[in-house]
Amino acid sequence: MRQLPKKSEYKVLVVSDTHGENRLINQILKKEPEVDAIIHCGDVCGTLDGVLDADIPVYAVAGNCDYSGTYPENLTVKIGYYNIFINHGHRYHVDYRDDLIFYAGKEKYADVVCFGHSHVPQNMTEEGMLLLNPGSVARPRQIPRKGTYAILTITEDALPSAQLKHVE
Repeated sequence: MRQLPKKSEYKVLVVSDTHGENRLINQILKKEPEVDAIIHCGDVCGTLDGVLDADIPVYAVAGNCDYSGTYPENLTVKIGYYNIFINHGHRYHVDYRDDLIFYAGKEKYADVVCFGHSHVPQNMTEEGMLLLNPGSVARPRQIPRKGTYAILTITEDALPSAQLKHVE
């Protein structure tokens, strides 16, 4: 796994539930060329071929629709000073509750928990931990039904923050 070079600020593209629509990730990368890494929270539904050409680290986990064994179920990465726990969320029932994924993040000493599965974006802080679900790029379930992703910002002098955005 490629490590990011040390710097004072990182911008990370966070996506989930792309369901084989890698072209949408590439479309976002054209709109957000300053990103330093990509986090994919599962349901890749295939490979990330073509996205990997971006020449930035890609941290991806398996979702409930990923059967190839290509991706791990969980991943914890350190970006800057912060630990980021990545999981699809289906085993933590994120469709109905946030507490299980929150406690999983606490067990991993996470500052940020990135997850997906619900296809509904979420950006909230609980006890200093950022819980971030970028929604689905390809199959959104929220109203309006526009694909969403997140830009996670990590700096030396502030807590991690995220901005949810629509795919255009």
